[in-house]
Amino acid sequence: MAFNALTVDEVDMYLEFTGTALTALLDRQPKPGSNEKEVYEQAKELGIEKISDMEDYTKELTAGITFEFADREDGYIGIQEVYVFSFDNVETMDQGLRTRAVEAGEVYFIDAYSTNADMVKYDLFSLEDDKDLFPPYQGAPLLKQETLDEYAELAEILNQLSGNITDEEMNYKVDYEDKDPSAVAKEHLTNNGFLS
Repeated sequence: MAFNALTVDEVDMYLEFTGTALTALLDRQPKPGSNEKEVYEQAKELGIEKISDMEDYTKELTAGITFEFADREDGYIGIQEVYVFSFDNVETMDQGLRTRAVEAGEVYFIDAYSTNADMVKYDLFSLEDDKDLFPPYQGAPLLKQETLDEYAELAEILNQLSGNITDEEMNYKVDYEDKDPSAVAKEHLTNNGFLS
């Protein structure tokens, strides 16, 4: 929806994840080997450290995935193709229900965002994408060329932030400590030398 708003001049810029822009907006599937981790689990006690380790548990444990992840090439479809396994029991659910399902013991594996506050709250960890299925998902500004032409200084300013705002701790402060998002962002930018 945000991309459509950009194309019809309703907004000048918005932030998008590079992997999403590549796969969903441009309909291009990167080759495996793009190097990023996107599946998160609460199964440390099983000794599972990488996605391929899940194969041994596909018959006995349930995976909980979002509706979107279920239908994406850089999601469950890709896991089945690249890792060549699927779970006997898969529960598709709204993204807000995933962590509750893990907490209740209804599912053991979920898809999640590495910057999600739930990673901190529920002590979740990411599995190594040992076959490099997932492309990088870095936040990146998408803006119209006309906007960049008019405000050329934006490119240098925005590029300074590259790789510096992927922090689940910031989201935790907003989601679970009820801190103001602009105050959390200002604190992060100040602590990292972007603001004085």
